[in-house]
Amino acid sequence: MPKIRTAYSKHERLYTPVGEESLTEQHHNHKDALSTKNIVKRYIKTGVADHLNARQPLQDALNDSDMSFHDMLNIVAIGQQTFEALPAKVRAAFNHDAAQYLDAFEDASKRPILEELGLIEPLPQAQEKTPPVASDEPPKED
Repeated sequence: MPKIRTAYSKHERLYTPVGEESLTEQHHNHKDALSTKNIVKRYIKTGVADHLNARQPLQDALNDSDMSFHDMLNIVAIGQQTFEALPAKVRAAFNHDAAQYLDAFEDASKRPILEELGLIEPLPQAQEKTPPVASDEPPKED
């Protein structure tokens, strides 16, 4: 008859010998990468706040001719998940359609909507200069 094991059954205790390297990952292994000073130094050097980005950028991914159909579908799935992670107010502005959201970035007439939603930075306003007043006097020569 098989014996049923419980939490109280006799069992062999396992110990990690002191002084030997543990197979588990320790927090102190990442202390340099997580140091605030090092994060700021990396930001100053590269201009990218890499500690905040949970996803890798898809730069030039669509221009890669070696991508398979499966890889491209994965990019579409990631894009859909990214769109779904946006606040409901933003998704509603695009009828909850990721394609309309992406098209808005290509359409210059949609720029005010994107700025209002905080998705892009507003363009700096050009300072208007008053045109010079025409006069009958000839220009002064130095």
